[in-house]
Amino acid sequence: MLVVASVVALIAINSNLIVLNRKRVATEPPTAAAEVRSDQAILVAVQDFEAESIEVLATYSGLVRPWERYSLGFEIGGRVEQLGVDAEGHPIDEGSTVDAGTLLAQLDSELLESQVAEAEASLAQANSHYRRTQQLRERGNSAVTDAEFQDRLAAKLLAEAQSRMATKRLADARLTAPAAGVVSRRFVNAGESVSPHAPAFELVEIKRVLLVVGVPEASLGEILARKRIVDRNARLANQASIEDEDQVFRAYVELIGRDRFGDPWPLLAGQVYRVSETADQRSGLFEVEIELPNPERRLKPGMVARANLVTDRIRGIRVPVSSVIFRDNRAYLYVVEPIGKSNPIELAKSASTRPSDAQPDASKTPTPDGLFRARRIELTRWTEQGGDVIAPLETERIANVVVRGQHRLTEGHLVRLADATEASPPASAASLSAHRTSERE
Repeated sequence: MLVVASVVALIAINSNLIVLNRKRVATEPPTAAAEVRSDQAILVAVQDFEAESIEVLATYSGLVRPWERYSLGFEIGGRVEQLGVDAEGHPIDEGSTVDAGTLLAQLDSELLESQVAEAEASLAQANSHYRRTQQLRERGNSAVTDAEFQDRLAAKLLAEAQSRMATKRLADARLTAPAAGVVSRRFVNAGESVSPHAPAFELVEIKRVLLVVGVPEASLGEILARKRIVDRNARLANQASIEDEDQVFRAYVELIGRDRFGDPWPLLAGQVYRVSETADQRSGLFEVEIELPNPERRLKPGMVARANLVTDRIRGIRVPVSSVIFRDNRAYLYVVEPIGKSNPIELAKSASTRPSDAQPDASKTPTPDGLFRARRIELTRWTEQGGDVIAPLETERIANVVVRGQHRLTEGHLVRLADATEASPPASAASLSAHRTSERE
């Protein structure tokens, strides 16, 4: 019994010592090395992002239409005597470029010219009789009655009307272009007879064209808001200092497809011309017309193109989409900071306000063992665009953003920075607006 009692007492003493040790260990604050050992630190690449003026784009597809389309026909019927010629002397045909007033076709006018000559002769005779009657009346000749004078006047007016009618019929035998453009279709040949108002030519005006895109009702609000802003800025441009880009509803247009080397076609700069008041009955979409200059006639009606409308201009940052963590429709960035610094926004502010000749940034000064701590920040407002994520920003800079290795991080994880060659971030897809700016410069 004595042995059993001794064993029980020994077990009790050991249990008390274990409990005391657990309490003591639990009350000791954990160290950074206890959370993550230095040999578990993740190698990451970081990059600083400066705030810039960013164009927010909305993308829609549509068809190219001519600026104006004309269906042309003769006012009178007759036989087509000849077709007109273009500036190079070739007969007018489909694809011919014409100027305003160019003769497209001529009807046989021999009979019409005879009618004009007859009408002119009748007019000359009516004028002569009228003048003689008027002179006699002014001399007080009682032989000229009021009824006779009115008859001479009516005959004169009738002859004038017949002369004008004959002259117009002769002019209507010539079909001319109402505006500069390209003949898209020709329906008549020389020697054929045509009826009045029957289509003879179709002419399209394409020195400038319209790209017509369909916008759903849910997205129409931002289009209309931007249109009101630029229209107001254009009216107030002489009264206030407003940037040129804020006076134009800019659109960047890219043709569908690529060249034989696989490169996309160059971007075209245009502007929103008109927003339809009602939705299209067939598609249910609202048509937005984008005006595009087309001096080289590269854009043909019927082409498919994609338009990127500048719906807003903000001050913010642009980061590669590969650097952003997406979870539950939220977007996050990881930044690195010295161990012990707890506010990543203050880190960004201090980095943006530090003079260029000041001492090296403390945010890039590692601990003695070369470690930093990862901190996650959420982008409260953001949108994905052209391979980048853009977000409005109050500060002018966000420093030490992790651009590689962020998918392995958690809040507070220890990290080690890659060297200069390793730290170069993956290239992000250039945005359409940045591409257009570089083209303009």
